Amino acid sequence: MERVPPLIGHHGTNAANVKSIFENNFTLSTRPDLWCGPAVYFFTEGIGDPVVAALDWAIREAWSKETKRHRYTRCAVIRADITPAKLFDATSDDGLRAVDYARKELAKKGALKRNNLADEQIIQLLVAQMKIDVVVLRLYISSGEERKLNIRSRMPNVRVVCVLDPSALNPSTFQVVHEESIETHDI
Repeated sequence: MERVPPLIGHHGTNAANVKSIFENNFTLSTRPDLWCGPAVYFFTEGIGDPVVAALDWAIREAWSKETKRHRYTRCAVIRADITPAKLFDATSDDGLRAVDYARKELAKKGALKRNNLADEQIIQLLVAQMKIDVVVLRLYISSGEERKLNIRSRMPNVRVVCVLDPSALNPSTFQVVHEESIETHDI
């Protein structure tokens, strides 16, 4: 199998996590509302500035709706080389056809729930069938300013790389490319 050239990804996180990430690699996020299910999520070139998108994400993730306070006060953006063994590009025509096929298969089986976002189920079906370790998506993620104005869109503004297997990441390539206090940012 031909190796895919490395992708460059940018991941926004709590600055306190940097040392552990550099020493132990990233761990998969396992929240229930993620696009690809358990994965490490990066922003990459293609639409918008990936460093700005990763920083905005880290600031957004710091905010607790329950306590109305930041969970952490400093954030960092880590640059990483991503070397997939099996890349699935959900932005290509072939990738979009595969997504549509998987959606229809899940619907035929009655596996999709009404009014639930099906993206994770679709990606997980494709991962199981195709042995994918990295997925590329184009998404719309509202920025801080867009959230304040309650702007909604279906048109993508970021390119996201979902790393399903951390062995696709090389810790020797990790670099902190931005770090700042988030206390002055509005959520």
